[in-house]
Amino acid sequence: FENSFVSSKVGKKDSICSFDVNVEKDLAVTGNTSGCIELFSLSRYVPQEKVIEVPSGGCKVLFDHQLLFVGDSTGHIKVYNLDFRQWMQSIKAHETQVKDMLHFSGLLYSCDDKGFIKAWDIFNETDNVFLLKGHSGGVNCLAADSNSLFSGGSDGTIRSWDVFTVYQECKMLIPSKHGEVTALKVNSGEIYSGGVDGCIRIWSEDSGTLLYDIKNAHVETVIALSVDSDFLYSSCQDQILKAWGRNDLKETYEIQLKAETPKLYADDLGNLFASDEALRVWNVDGLLDKGFGEGLIDDVTEQIDHTGEMLQTGESNRSLFDENLDISIMEVLNNNKERRKLMRFLRSRCAQECLLFWNEHEKYKKLSNYISARGLQREAMKIVHQFIEEGSPSEINISYQKRSMLLNLDEKAFNEASFDSVNQDMVKLMDTNFLIEYLSVRDSPEYSDRNDSN
Repeated sequence: FENSFVSSKVGKKDSICSFDVNVEKDLAVTGNTSGCIELFSLSRYVPQEKVIEVPSGGCKVLFDHQLLFVGDSTGHIKVYNLDFRQWMQSIKAHETQVKDMLHFSGLLYSCDDKGFIKAWDIFNETDNVFLLKGHSGGVNCLAADSNSLFSGGSDGTIRSWDVFTVYQECKMLIPSKHGEVTALKVNSGEIYSGGVDGCIRIWSEDSGTLLYDIKNAHVETVIALSVDSDFLYSSCQDQILKAWGRNDLKETYEIQLKAETPKLYADDLGNLFASDEALRVWNVDGLLDKGFGEGLIDDVTEQIDHTGEMLQTGESNRSLFDENLDISIMEVLNNNKERRKLMRFLRSRCAQECLLFWNEHEKYKKLSNYISARGLQREAMKIVHQFIEEGSPSEINISYQKRSMLLNLDEKAFNEASFDSVNQDMVKLMDTNFLIEYLSVRDSPEYSDRNDSN
């Protein structure tokens, strides 16, 4: 990166205090306790040539499309352009350490231990756009859905903020008698929180009602949460990572790390990212098949001599289907393991946008049951920008008529059925052009789930 201090490699003895993943750019970024920040290729699991060095030490890192945000212990946020490897600007955001950052609805949000949440328009100005006040103590974590911004604080409360009106008011307060809120995640109409008491609680996003309480989930403070379609993931200060079934909230497995991980990230391919002294990646199916801690793919921060393709895993990790090819595309799409393998196959054919759209459409349909009409319309516009617009990051192949209809549709006219016809086209395209070939090669090593064979 230009206009930055540089160092040759992340220090091996330093723990990673922050990381983020940008699948679109094929990058992961890590920041360690001494202030070194390094980029890694997700497909090859090797370091890039340059790193940023933050002289003030520990930092927070955040990806958003082509931008990298770095918040440090002095309250500064530095902004870098990944496409051009250029430093853009530095913002004196807070008087104390940047506790968390979130890019949401075109603005960058940051928080500190003074109880302030600030919003920044980094493209137009370095002065903060507005200030959110309400927490009586420090703000530890931020989360968002299409409708609201959420914050968890040392005062034990979770707050929901309406940032789309001129008032930017706290529209819902969830008080807690259980102490400091240290981790927060929002998914499908539910708020997941972790605290100093080691418990994980699930709240209704609409009413703030407590839905579930996983008591004694951990013996120490919960510091990170992540959610995918099948699992809730959590980690705590005792360096234990756990996975819980979304349906029954029962513990499925746990992993002992070498240090506490500041973050958990689960992608759409069944990979789980965490960190201690290194950034580590597990295949979720491998963990389920092989058990405690054995599904480790690789330490991303080690320079590994392979291409990053999935390894052969043996009989226990084979498809749930038998050997005949009389399988419909919907059977593949509705099976988590097969769907992840199909994604790898489509990526090899440069056609992954078909399945990416199907995934987003499924999420969109589920969200329609939880969020307001206005929130759903905002989600619809994200899909239009990502898949429908010409030259968009994951532009899909649809008819001119359907593309024009969606591009010319007023934002307020979008509803839960707006993309159904396009989704049917994507399913048909995968069925007609790719299914037969996929079924004939799906057990090849390059598409099978990968586990550490060492």
